[in-house]
Amino acid sequence: MKTIQEIQDEMQSCFLTIRNYKNAFNNKKIPEDVLQSVVLENESMILSLNSALEMTAEQEIRDKIKDLDANENAIRDSYKQGEIDRQVFRSELLQNSSQILALKWVLGENDRFD
Repeated sequence: MKTIQEIQDEMQSCFLTIRNYKNAFNNKKIPEDVLQSVVLENESMILSLNSALEMTAEQEIRDKIKDLDANENAIRDSYKQGEIDRQVFRSELLQNSSQILALKWVLGENDRFD
């Protein structure tokens, strides 16, 4: 598992990414939809990393990943049944998968953030 310092460093990196993309948007270098996507993804990662700091055992993190996997299936089912539109589907799926990736990174199973 990652150390507390590594998790905190990654959270700072996410905050920096958000700030850089906001600056790029304000300077008209990127479109708004790109900004929104990056901000949503990084905010989701920050939330998951923060919750991982509060979890005391590896099993708690694995249980959270399992819950998020089930939630991802529910999101897909809701979209297939027409309960949510494409934009909501994509947004919720991005948020959910970002949380899963962040928690797997904490466990050392995903090197996406290294």
